[in-house]
Amino acid sequence: MKRKVLVAVFLVSAVILLGSVSKAGAILIGGDKWSHDFDDTAFVDEIIDKEVNGFYWEGGSDAGLLNGDVGDGGVALLDDDYISFIFTDNTVFNGAGADLAVFEAGLPAEDLIVSVSPFDDNTGWTTTLKYDSTYTGAEAAGGYNLNVALIDLSDFGFAEGDSISAVKIFGITSVYKCCGRGGKGGMGGGSKTVKDPSYKKKCCKSIGGTDLVAIGSLNTEVPVPEPGTLLLIGTGLVGLGLMNRKLKG
Repeated sequence: MKRKVLVAVFLVSAVILLGSVSKAGAILIGGDKWSHDFDDTAFVDEIIDKEVNGFYWEGGSDAGLLNGDVGDGGVALLDDDYISFIFTDNTVFNGAGADLAVFEAGLPAEDLIVSVSPFDDNTGWTTTLKYDSTYTGAEAAGGYNLNVALIDLSDFGFAEGDSISAVKIFGITSVYKCCGRGGKGGMGGGSKTVKDPSYKKKCCKSIGGTDLVAIGSLNTEVPVPEPGTLLLIGTGLVGLGLMNRKLKG
């Protein structure tokens, strides 16, 4: 009887240790038009490079872009702006359908430009691709529409099962204010949209662009147990063997 109890204790301990590695909470993002339950480790973890001439809005910050909370503001990325992120506690793999969700806020839903890399050292970036975003049916900070751009790694030439560790988001200016003259579809009397070729004039100033909120993985590799965890499990199994031998003796 004593032997069975000890065996059960060791097995339960091993299960608990293993479970602590893979278990994670779920974060639902989106609304009635699109939504997804994200693992709480599914979001980008660190910014490794950036060029931002735009502005942070509704209390947004670099740290806020990493936590998956679409209600804490974001950053407006204008032409030539970019932010490079890496995943440190997971990797994104090319599975069925879309593999990455990039969240953007505003009305109308704005475009963005994306590059990815299998490396986490700011090298190996792919050719950039342009994606549009669509309304999810939910709100971001400030009551703005929460939009999502769905990224398939196959678009960049990755084979099924391949993975990436980094993603770079470039901004696209959506509204320009030009010399105080009337414009079309912009933000007030002196605005023009990016579709109006006159925005290229030197007198035009960008005043709104891709409003980045969060980036989450839709297909996440199961993390490998850390060496310390493996050591604990191994120690437990060794102890189980020694105890079994002692009881037999």
